[in-house]
Amino acid sequence: MIRIPRIGLDMVVVQGTDYTSLKSGPGHYVDTADPWDGMGRVGIAGHRTTYLHPFFNLDQVRLGDTIQLLTGFGTYTYAVTRNFVLPEATAGVVLRQTIRPTLVLTTCNPKYASSQRLIVEADLTRSRTSGGSGG
Repeated sequence: MIRIPRIGLDMVVVQGTDYTSLKSGPGHYVDTADPWDGMGRVGIAGHRTTYLHPFFNLDQVRLGDTIQLLTGFGTYTYAVTRNFVLPEATAGVVLRQTIRPTLVLTTCNPKYASSQRLIVEADLTRSRTSGGSGG
């Protein structure tokens, strides 16, 4: 589950970013870290204007805003450190792995177009484990 209070988002995150997966909600890039790994970059994509349009208002997220990922393993809280726009063809660079535990959200930009990607980056500020069975 992803929770972004600033934009009122509270939605289940599915595994995968293929066409079918993203019709059901925001999707975890399977080649990126899981939040409970304790390091690395977690990547999540979401539609902006189609299907459930979970990231419709992602452009309203501000530096310092909180993003939470709630999983069977625990709750992971991130603080937004950067938001920016890249051409669609170069946006994959934001998914490169890091040692530092970070979160990257990606969506199309501008609204109703897909020539660019809106990127939100956030750093892990708190993790509370629950000993469950993961995502």
